[in-house]
Amino acid sequence: MQTRQINNVNTQDVGLRTLRRAIGLVPQDPMLFSGDVRSNLDPFQEHSDELIWEALKAVQMAGAVFAHGQGLYLRVKSEGTDLSFGQRQLLCVARMILRQPGLLLLDECTSAIDPHTQELVQSSIRSSFPNSTLCVVAHRLDTIMDFDMVVVLDNGRIVEQGTVQALKHMEKGHFSRMLHAARSPMNQRFRDITKVNRTVVATPQVEREDRLRRCADPSDPYQGAQGIADSARPDGAPVDEDKDILDLLLPDKFAS
Repeated sequence: MQTRQINNVNTQDVGLRTLRRAIGLVPQDPMLFSGDVRSNLDPFQEHSDELIWEALKAVQMAGAVFAHGQGLYLRVKSEGTDLSFGQRQLLCVARMILRQPGLLLLDECTSAIDPHTQELVQSSIRSSFPNSTLCVVAHRLDTIMDFDMVVVLDNGRIVEQGTVQALKHMEKGHFSRMLHAARSPMNQRFRDITKVNRTVVATPQVEREDRLRRCADPSDPYQGAQGIADSARPDGAPVDEDKDILDLLLPDKFAS
């Protein structure tokens, strides 16, 4: 019988309750409960107020919670409908910082957050889980450039896997082409891979949908086909022909 291990522990040798506590999830659609901030982050009252505030600081939410005057007892409506989508995502990340699961799954957990806050939160995620294995589903490639392993999926199939350094230098590879299509400031994010056990799943289909969404989003600083085309070229050369723009937006690797 095939076995699965988390941090070198055979999952068949532990009880179901222990196994569930060892796995954490921050979904793209965050889940909150009716109650207060404290009960949402620490439902079993296992942590001190100080630790909860530290978790809120790590996700840039301490100021927003404190500003309401009720502190950790700020009321939260069912499913967090009185909070913005981004704030709900951040509270779910704070919940995992308190739990410290052995295996943490992050599914676009900062997708609704502004770029500046996202940068701060991503930095906190990198430092807040020293003993956790992180498995991240991402299409914003700049958030995963220091991860140990990348797995690229296309139509539900694994088409590439390896280190960031290996895949980005793979000629005509899926991952390298996604990097080339990304805006040029991405090149400044390349750094040596840290020795932390992390895995990322990158999906070309989602990457394409994100670029198409940017064409229709007037608030995006890279909005429009011209903006995407310019940012996808290292020399910043303008793209004048529709065909060249479409080739950048819909490369053949995304063809159905």
